[in-house]
Amino acid sequence: RSSDLTVFGTGMGSYDRSFIDGGVVGPPLASLNSPVQAVFSSPNPNSCYPAFPGFPCTPPPPPTFPGAVLFAGAAPQQVVGVTQINIHIPDNAIAGISVPLVLQSTLFKLSLTVAIK
Repeated sequence: RSSDLTVFGTGMGSYDRSFIDGGVVGPPLASLNSPVQAVFSSPNPNSCYPAFPGFPCTPPPPPTFPGAVLFAGAAPQQVVGVTQINIHIPDNAIAGISVPLVLQSTLFKLSLTVAIK
């Protein structure tokens, strides 16, 4: 917690400047055109027990912890098309070896798990 995480991927949308196909990304930094949100959640969602046997119950949603997206754009010194997302892990995020993280914009939604100390 209270540290930064970097995620790399492709297919996350266009950037705010043009590149030559097959080129290597150099300065200045290029951001994604659509803002990205990062949300961590509890690795162990709350479960519920029905008050009466045979009746279904709906567990409450797990608590969420928004991460600050520090940068989302073309990965420097990588081939054009590789996107880098830098996220600050919030102090109050729950630690675990398989913590759910959702990265989302208007163009994509990516669910992954990360380890947090």
